[in-house]
Amino acid sequence: MISKRLSDISCDAEEFNKAKGAYEQALRSSGYDEKMEYIEKTSNPADPKVRRKRTKNIICCLPNVSTILNSTRSQRTVEEKEDRMCNCRNKAKCPISGECLKTAVVYEATLQTEETQYQYIGLTEHTFKARYNAHKSSFNNANQRLSTELSKTVWELKEQHVPYNLKWAILKHSQPYRGGMRACDLCLTEKLCIITSKHVNTKKRREILNKSRHMNKLLLRKCL
Repeated sequence: MISKRLSDISCDAEEFNKAKGAYEQALRSSGYDEKMEYIEKTSNPADPKVRRKRTKNIICCLPNVSTILNSTRSQRTVEEKEDRMCNCRNKAKCPISGECLKTAVVYEATLQTEETQYQYIGLTEHTFKARYNAHKSSFNNANQRLSTELSKTVWELKEQHVPYNLKWAILKHSQPYRGGMRACDLCLTEKLCIITSKHVNTKKRREILNKSRHMNKLLLRKCL
């Protein structure tokens, strides 16, 4: 018992031999003839202290669960930022080169034939892609041919069997109308683009005098 205790507190056999003389003398004076010998230290897997130490070392080597979740979220955030401006399956067929999800924009549609060029300028408070899909629907459905000046022109060309090429572009980005604003910046930006354009249809220029329709959505009668 004494040998095991002294072996446990000694770093090696040499230190044990240096200290055992005093212990053996005390044992002999007490009537014991025990000869002390150094006992090698062995780790017992069943010892709960040993198991606890091993488990602690393993956990320290593993990454924190919070770190794993944060890294996954950051990767998703980067991917979302890259795809936020466009959700087209085929990026090469995006109508405006990877920016179809922009909101509150003034856009331009250039209708080119062999003889003439027609320019349509419009706006959308929502995503450009939603407005683009609405235009495509008006080109294919006869009951929507009068929805915009652009659809009227497209249907006239289709009835005359005149081939045309249609290109889209975003001209300006503005702020949508909010409560408390004196004017709609989006509508004012569209009117400025119409005034400075040289190829816009004259019927479209008459819309400069129209009141912004975005201000009507916040009227009290619209909420009742």
